[in-house]
Amino acid sequence: MALSCKNDAQHHQSALANGAQADCSPIEDLEIQGDCMAWKARKQSEDGDLEAAATTCAGVAMPLWQSECWFMVSDASNARGQAAVSLCSRAAEFEEECLGHALNRSLEEELRVPGREAQAHEELEQAWLSLYQDSRRSQAKADAMFVSALLRRPRPYTRGSLGNTPDRLTLQVLSTHITARNCSLHGIEVSSFGQLVVQAWESAECGAYPGGEALRP
Repeated sequence: MALSCKNDAQHHQSALANGAQADCSPIEDLEIQGDCMAWKARKQSEDGDLEAAATTCAGVAMPLWQSECWFMVSDASNARGQAAVSLCSRAAEFEEECLGHALNRSLEEELRVPGREAQAHEELEQAWLSLYQDSRRSQAKADAMFVSALLRRPRPYTRGSLGNTPDRLTLQVLSTHITARNCSLHGIEVSSFGQLVVQAWESAECGAYPGGEALRP
């Protein structure tokens, strides 16, 4: 058994060195072989050969590694939209994480275009709904991802910098920022948000609203 494990390890290292051309068949241990094949499929995806990657994943004997294989193919190919949904649906126990990666890629791309915020959120929510089949859970997941993405935008936040983001999500962005800044308005152009800033302050449970126009990032 020790000799077999040693040979498997050697075959594994040799296969990895060959990237998309790796030959994992000499490996007897199914877990090591699955790791090898998932890596091979990843390299095939990076080379743009998704058909070969799909064939590799389909041939993985160990279910856990086959799921990992499809996950790696989705990530390596930068899959988006229906292509990502299809690949991630095969990732079994990794489906949610796989889809999350793909949706983050799509969201970042969508949010590069000003004025597409509302549409981007709607598409995000629908994608999660296709997985969860639960509107409340899907909305909560989409909201969290969307707010996190907007919080990465340059400060100070202005009404214009958040585009056509719906008010309820703008409120979440502002209140999350205020909380993260230990009840500070720094980084917010207060005058451009009006009453929404007051609501965000109250939502952050920061006591009496101080007023003012805190612009400093």
